[in-house]
Amino acid sequence: MNRIEIIPYNNLDERWELCRELEKEYKNKRFKNYKDLGNCFIVKHYNTKHNIRM
Repeated sequence: MNRIEIIPYNNLDERWELCRELEKEYKNKRFKNYKDLGNCFIVKHYNTKHNIRM
């Protein structure tokens, strides 16, 4: 089972701040992948079987 989180944003300033935060967390292996759809970010988290402690 995959865990997917959707984070909406309203303007370009919010998008820029979210993008910076998500990039930092992605580099620290907090989640598997993220994608920008134009008005929200979709964040795919690791499965519970993945051996990463949070």
